Amino acid sequence: MAYRMYNDEKIKILLLYLLKELDQDLDFQTISEIIVWDGSINYFVFTDCFNKLVENGSIDKITDEYGKEAYRISHVGRVSVESVEDTVLNPIKERIMRSATRLLAFKKDGSTIASRVERSGDGYNLICNVRNNKFDLMEVKLYLDNKEEVDLMKEGFEKRAEHIYSTILALFSGDLKFLS
Repeated sequence: MAYRMYNDEKIKILLLYLLKELDQDLDFQTISEIIVWDGSINYFVFTDCFNKLVENGSIDKITDEYGKEAYRISHVGRVSVESVEDTVLNPIKERIMRSATRLLAFKKDGSTIASRVERSGDGYNLICNVRNNKFDLMEVKLYLDNKEEVDLMKEGFEKRAEHIYSTILALFSGDLKFLS
């Protein structure tokens, strides 16, 4: 992790920048995954900043006929961010947009994840799988020697599978800028 953001105002600008650039309705979970996945922004700080932007009218909350909530940048938010988006470093904006496009592509592709634990000798095998509609994209098998560790890793995979998959692709392809 190359840079850690602590400034609430910069985080708000980054949030508005992201929503402006993506120009689509997104659920809260997707926005939070994009913003906090690399650890440069704390989840609780993100949540506080996000809620303040909703409260002040910079982000609109939309509810569809099924009760599903989504968010988009409002006109007020768009005008606000256009005047200050240059105050956030370009590498940070580029990293957040790479994260967003990869996560959204993963979800759009219809990719699914699965993980299972198998007993193996004195330990456990954790088998993690990412699959699209046609075939397996990735299967990883890890050996761990204690149940608590395997359960923790399984939970981590299930929460961040698309990021793990993207990181493995970046490592194999040499796209190390993705990781910085």
